Amino acid sequence: MYGHKTRAALGVDGAVLAQHLDAFIAHIAVERGFSPHTVDAYGRDVTQFLGHVGEAVGPPGADAIGDWMAELARVSLEPATVARKLAAVRGFFRFLVREKVLRTNPASGLKSPRKPRRLPAYLTPEEVDRLLAVPDPATHLGQRDRTLLELLYSCGLRVSEALDLTSGDVDMSELLLRVRGKGSKERIVPFGEVARELLATYLDQTRASFPVQVRVPALFLNARGGRLSRVSCWKMVQRACRAAGILKSISPHSLRHSFATHLLDNGADIRVVQELLGHAHIGTTEIYTHLTRESLRRVFLQCHPRA
Repeated sequence: MYGHKTRAALGVDGAVLAQHLDAFIAHIAVERGFSPHTVDAYGRDVTQFLGHVGEAVGPPGADAIGDWMAELARVSLEPATVARKLAAVRGFFRFLVREKVLRTNPASGLKSPRKPRRLPAYLTPEEVDRLLAVPDPATHLGQRDRTLLELLYSCGLRVSEALDLTSGDVDMSELLLRVRGKGSKERIVPFGEVARELLATYLDQTRASFPVQVRVPALFLNARGGRLSRVSCWKMVQRACRAAGILKSISPHSLRHSFATHLLDNGADIRVVQELLGHAHIGTTEIYTHLTRESLRRVFLQCHPRA
């Protein structure tokens, strides 16, 4: 798919590289277990890079990659986007070295642009309560939305993890979820009594009321009986935020941020939070300690007479 588009625009050397692009896409999708969204983005990024260096003689070197990154910066792309594009190209060349197409990876010594450390948006406990109270449990869609919102918050799930859940991933006796995270890594996440009651009602009564298609294993279904999509989940959260009078820019992922922040605010060990979130590195989890420090600082400045 990607290779064909690039091949037509390249000279001999670029064409040789482009011939391996489809194999690279298959490698990151199957062997590395990247998500379809990431696979698609990496394919576009490498295609863009090969098009950029298409007129060059010989395999592109570090200078060519650096020039491409500078061009991306000149068109005002966010540092995070440029960093992702470099990661895609670096991974592509690493694959070519592994396949013995190239001897060395020309991108290995290049540094990603520094990304500003942005504190993620999160809700206060009171805002979470207002948000979760919005869906109407008297309707099957409202009951579904209430259960989904509860799991996103009380289990700290990524939206993709929640939507990939099946009924078989729910252990009602032990109050545990089997969650498939990034790279198809599985982890076990506990849930509480509120989630148990919602899941029991949803599994025993609500889910069966959705239209019957070819029965899909997904736990959360759309109004037609198919798997609920990420876009539909995002729109549902936006509607609920408006109905709850929450003016912050909130997405389904904000409930995961809220989960981590509230745990740390209440004294949870950061290593436990890392395990619950499924973070491979503790540094990823440490962003939430900044949130709790900001919260402490804000309370201090508001309340202490000598602040």
